[in-house]
Amino acid sequence: MVNAKQLETTRTPAAPVYPLGAAPLHGLPRSKHLVVVLGVGPGLGLAIARVFAAQGYATAILSRTKSRLDKYATELDALARTRIRERGEFLQLNDRQLKDSIDASVFAFFTFAQLALGKMVEHNQGGTLLVTGATSSIRGREGFVPFAAAKGALRNMCQSLAREFGQKNIHVAHIVVDGLIESKTALAFFQLPTDERFMDGNVGGPCILTRQALVPDQMAKTWLFLAQQHPSTWTSELDLRPAKEKF
Repeated sequence: MVNAKQLETTRTPAAPVYPLGAAPLHGLPRSKHLVVVLGVGPGLGLAIARVFAAQGYATAILSRTKSRLDKYATELDALARTRIRERGEFLQLNDRQLKDSIDASVFAFFTFAQLALGKMVEHNQGGTLLVTGATSSIRGREGFVPFAAAKGALRNMCQSLAREFGQKNIHVAHIVVDGLIESKTALAFFQLPTDERFMDGNVGGPCILTRQALVPDQMAKTWLFLAQQHPSTWTSELDLRPAKEKF
């Protein structure tokens, strides 16, 4: 029988509740915390790196090309984002296209996750692994078999890792990006001036006036929100899409 006095001496104080956006990142203290963004380009990856750097965290950015790193500089719990998207009719595809997509998403993430999670387990103070998916993570589109195969596999890997490493105080979450991300590439695709931004997130051009684009700087706040979540209230998956996106 445990009496009230014993309970008082063994009770652990509740963690402080911070205002939204003001909590420290889950894991190591700020002075020892390293945020790593894998797959940095001029859009979402860079926006994510900036939002963590603005919080005062040491931030490292990783990209496939050195020129991008030289351009953006280094200022980052681990965030992984990779993708190979190649469209083609199924009967015209070859095994190389499927392998390239799997290599870029599944094997690249496997290698990165093993290293990152291994370090988190070694430090034994928790951590966060956030993985960016796409519409094809949950719904394969015609003409995108390799991309859908890779993104679906990545999502399932995240579910397995979340169940395994949650027991070790490590937060693994998957973010489904369901929509067009605002970028110069998107502007060029819709034959819009590449030195302009979408008006209030809206995509211009014929027949697509009602469609919106996701704004990277606004999206990045979600990655910070997930990394700040307390272990009593973790999100394992969420989706992001513009208000006017059909789903």
